[in-house]
Amino acid sequence: MVTDLNRYTWSEIAAMDPADMTYILPISSLEQHGRHLAMGADDFILQCALKELYKKTEITSNMLCLPILHYGNSHEHLAFRGVVSLSCDTIVAIVRDLLKCMRRHGVKKLVVLNSHGGNTALLEAYAQEWEEEFGIAVYTISLWSPYFFRDADVGVETPLSQEIHAGEMETSVLEYGMPEMVRQDQIDPKWDNPVELLDYYAGWSSDSLSPDNGLMGVPSRATAEKGKAIVEYMGNRICSYLIDIQQR
Repeated sequence: MVTDLNRYTWSEIAAMDPADMTYILPISSLEQHGRHLAMGADDFILQCALKELYKKTEITSNMLCLPILHYGNSHEHLAFRGVVSLSCDTIVAIVRDLLKCMRRHGVKKLVVLNSHGGNTALLEAYAQEWEEEFGIAVYTISLWSPYFFRDADVGVETPLSQEIHAGEMETSVLEYGMPEMVRQDQIDPKWDNPVELLDYYAGWSSDSLSPDNGLMGVPSRATAEKGKAIVEYMGNRICSYLIDIQQR
């Protein structure tokens, strides 16, 4: 099952078979999400997904979830006050230090559970290098990667190619899981901003694509009912990946 590592004593962890252990590193971000969602939206969405995951009983090995890394690589949002972004070097250094500890303790699997799109390419690019250096299998599960929601039937009306930031999906999840983090008076169709990013350009910034707001999507279509379906899908999808990982 999935449980929090920080709730155990060292002797309880020492009693576990390292061959039957997997560490999970959740990573999110601290960044603007338009005028209607709180700065910690990615973090809160990750917490909703983990809460759903903790209900699962199908996972039989010891999967120990580390405390969430509440910051990510958010340079594309730095024009907005309050955004805190870690450099790529800092994120890599944090994961490398974790892997050093895992190697010393004989833990052979790491799952990086990522809820911020800006972290995805970096984590995937380094996964093979980390595995080669430390002899630890590194798996990356990114909630907003194109493959995660393929074939999902969660009632979302906006094309996934236009679900970039603070749109229908993210807003729906928080309307369901943490409605206090949604400013409903700041949601209106007149402020919707469906955009599609260029396949060949990653240097965009949210202030240029959404001046004076920051959202890129259609939050006016969000509902708590859709959010419930999305969160349940997240829990089931992550669980299916973890079941496969525990067998490897």
